[in-house]
Amino acid sequence: MYAFGPFQVDTRAHELRRSGVRIKIQDQPFLILVKLLERPGQLVTREELRSALWNGDTFVDFDTGLNTAVKRLREALGDSAESPVFVETLPKLGYRFVAPVQVLSRGFLSGSAQREKNAFRYTIPGALVLLAAGLTLAASIARRSDGLKVSSFLQLTNDGRQKQGAALRTDGARIYMTEFESDMLVAQVSVKGGETTPLTVALREPRQLDLSKDGTELLLLEGESFGPPSLWIQSVVGGAPQRVGDLIVDTASWGPNQETITYTKGHDIYVARRDGSLSRKLLTAPGIPSSLRFSPDGKQLRFTLADDQDQTTTLWEVSADGSNLHPLLHEWNTPASECCGSWTADGRYFVFQSTQNNRTDIWAIREKTGLLKARSRKPEQLTSGPMNFFDPISSRDGGELFAVGVLPRAEVVRYDLRTHWFIPFLSGISAEGLDFSRDGNWVTYTSYPEGTLWRSRIDGSERLQLTFPPMRVLLPRWSPDGKQIAFMGSPPSGPWKLGGPWKIYLTSFDGGTPQQLLPGERDESDPTWSADGNSIAFGRLPQPGNAGVNPSAMNVEVLELKSRKLSTLPGSDGLYSPRWSPDGRYIVAFTPPPPNRPRLFDWTTGKWTPLAETEMGYPSWSRDSKYIYMQDWNDGHPRIVRVGLRDRRIESIVYFSEVWSAMVGTIAPWSGVAPDGSPLVARDVSSQEIYALKLHAQ
Repeated sequence: MYAFGPFQVDTRAHELRRSGVRIKIQDQPFLILVKLLERPGQLVTREELRSALWNGDTFVDFDTGLNTAVKRLREALGDSAESPVFVETLPKLGYRFVAPVQVLSRGFLSGSAQREKNAFRYTIPGALVLLAAGLTLAASIARRSDGLKVSSFLQLTNDGRQKQGAALRTDGARIYMTEFESDMLVAQVSVKGGETTPLTVALREPRQLDLSKDGTELLLLEGESFGPPSLWIQSVVGGAPQRVGDLIVDTASWGPNQETITYTKGHDIYVARRDGSLSRKLLTAPGIPSSLRFSPDGKQLRFTLADDQDQTTTLWEVSADGSNLHPLLHEWNTPASECCGSWTADGRYFVFQSTQNNRTDIWAIREKTGLLKARSRKPEQLTSGPMNFFDPISSRDGGELFAVGVLPRAEVVRYDLRTHWFIPFLSGISAEGLDFSRDGNWVTYTSYPEGTLWRSRIDGSERLQLTFPPMRVLLPRWSPDGKQIAFMGSPPSGPWKLGGPWKIYLTSFDGGTPQQLLPGERDESDPTWSADGNSIAFGRLPQPGNAGVNPSAMNVEVLELKSRKLSTLPGSDGLYSPRWSPDGRYIVAFTPPPPNRPRLFDWTTGKWTPLAETEMGYPSWSRDSKYIYMQDWNDGHPRIVRVGLRDRRIESIVYFSEVWSAMVGTIAPWSGVAPDGSPLVARDVSSQEIYALKLHAQ
């Protein structure tokens, strides 16, 4: 018996269920699913499936039969080939099951019965039968091995609410968290899973910060919508919260004991008594500190440090008395993006989240204690695709981690100008960066969040994948004749990072190996075609901190494809993100952020003129070149506007009041324009739930 996401599979009963409800599935798709579940994360070749399903029958059209069976399997799971959550296609090789899988030791149990009986699931090899000796699994392994491994996953919640940044805490029986919907609320769920229930808290917009060591008191922050943020202590069994003096804080945690509180304000970290008295500054950090966590022995404090200038987050450590302040992982991940660390129950490991190659996983550091002082503290990766994991904490017995698991997906929706409703577009494919051929029959896009390049007909049919990992793609653009697609891509080798280097590539409409347009390591972005298809203009990405100091580091350049002659567009120093008009007369580009002001170049006059003096982005030309559609971010009311070239009048098309917070994109919330002139946006339809990650040693 297997479980993954909301699904359960009973191989003996030949049943597939979703949240306990049986799903109809034919024999061949079911057998393919079983074969994939037997080897999660591994390639199962097409020949293996042929032997298993058709037993070498040469009278069967194997390719058609297998493709049809896999398609029906994906339909049963609600999955897609373009943005697979469960079944990934490895072209010409076979398939791979990419979601976390549990192996269950008993048959189907529905609802609360399943959650109460999940202790019977098994994933640890029988050689580790130390439980019979009266030792816990976690303790026995910890004494015998140097590393950790996640052996299975169990989904604990299924309420659909946002939990990223939930600051999970546990008392051993329950997990406490902050959830986000229309309002913030503090909620709890059993460590074995089940219904999520809110706590009754007499505060407006309460946000959980920490749980006391004895599990009886929560530290809560009341939102600043109603005044300066204030700190409160709330009993987990209810009652009126108690304010912590008149402290105004950014974030806080319990100190080494329940009589002290550690909190931050700006760059400073303070320590105070639990009633807010005797506050004293512990240190001034070289950034904005958050996620404060003391070691189990109370001798060390670790925290996340945000650097707004280089847009990084790093883990730092300091002694409890404020001395010996230093980074925990110096130059380990570039650019650094670590956060939200905590110790395991026995203090042997420090677990944290790290974002690398555009995904977030959990890592662990083995602490230097006793005989381990001379050993390496190189972090070990505990999770890997397709789910992102955030905010890890240890269970009280040390045998599990609890974390927020996020399956990122985007739904492209179109704003119908007649009905004023957002309606699904592109057959529900998880995508961003859509661009359309001149005849309006074809669309190219990048899958979200994987960043692979695809093209299809506008109804979603005749799909073809044009690039493959590890290359990532942004902002594809059709050539005027519809035969090529230009795009900005990350190097096919080496770690992906937002700041580049990015290069411009060309690929055929029919697929093939993408061709890099220019040599060298200098980044190139935002390719855009001339009307005759003979040239491509592009910009340079604004790097943090250099745009204002050296404006010439960014400009608009034009490459003639046949002669390979490269020239700089006059007067474009300090501008980026160009878009050539369909008629070839204009190029729009932007000043660096902030404030992203659009400027218009007229090829007939050779001059730049302001198009608007407000902050805008993501430009899309109308097909007749008379209007430019853009995102407008002014006055706290994000919207899509249309700017007319004749009178420069800014016309509101749609406000994003209802969907802005749910819009997504790899760099920024994406929007575009359909061939009929209706706005398109990528809406976040990701799932965010809490998972238990079973640990054992390697």
